[in-house]
Amino acid sequence: MTAGPPRNPSQAFLDQIEEASETYAGNGYTVPTTPPLKLFEPATLDGTIPPPRRWIVEGLVPQGAVTMLGGDGGVGKTLLAQQLATAAVLGRDWLGAACANVKALCLFCEDETEELHRRQESICEHYSVAMGDLDGLAWLPRTGENNVLMSFGEDGRGRQSDLYGQLIGRAKEWGAQLVILDSLHDVFSGNENYRGNARQFISALRHIALELDGAVELTAHPSLTGISTGTGLSGST
Repeated sequence: MTAGPPRNPSQAFLDQIEEASETYAGNGYTVPTTPPLKLFEPATLDGTIPPPRRWIVEGLVPQGAVTMLGGDGGVGKTLLAQQLATAAVLGRDWLGAACANVKALCLFCEDETEELHRRQESICEHYSVAMGDLDGLAWLPRTGENNVLMSFGEDGRGRQSDLYGQLIGRAKEWGAQLVILDSLHDVFSGNENYRGNARQFISALRHIALELDGAVELTAHPSLTGISTGTGLSGST
C-alpha cells in the first residue's frame, strides 16, 4: 500500500476539527455550526459615492489596518515609532505626512522608561513642546517580561494570550486609536515562515485596529535574508 502525500497544515487542522466534531456529536452534544453566509450585492451601491479612505498618517498608516515599520537593529525604529506616537497626540506631521490627532498607546518590549524618557525629551524639543503637552500619550514599558500576544499549538491554531486581552481593554479605556507594538519578535511566538501563523497573528492585530477604529503599527527586524538581499523582509510570509 502506497502512502499518499502528506496533508498540508491547514487541511490537517480542518481534519482535526471534523474528527473532534464527530466525537462531540457522538456524545450527544450539539455541534456549533457556521453562521449563514451573508452576501453583499454591489448593484445596491449604484448611484452612491464611496467614502474616502481614512488615515492615521496620510498615505502611510491607514485607519482600520496593521502596518509594519521594518529596519535593522539600532537604526532607529523605536525612535521613529516614538516620534509617530508624539506626532499623533499633537496632530503634527510625521516624516512629512499629516497625522490625525488621536491618542496613542505604545507597548515597548525592549526599552526601559529611562531610555524612553531620554528619547522623548529630544522629540519634544524637535516639536517645541513640553512633556506636559503629551496628554494623549501612554507607554507600556515591559522590558524583560513575557510579551507574547498569540501562541500556537501543534494544530496550528493561534491562541490569544491574557496580555492580548489586557492590551485591547487598556487601549479602549485610554481611548487610543493608535497602538504601537515594539517589536514583532517580542509579541509573536509563531513561525513567520508559515503563512497560517502569520495570517492569524496579523488578523488578531487587525481586530485591535477595528475595535479601536484606529490603527496598529508594528516594528520589526529583517531576517538575515532580508538584510543580505536589501528587501528588509522578516521571514518568507
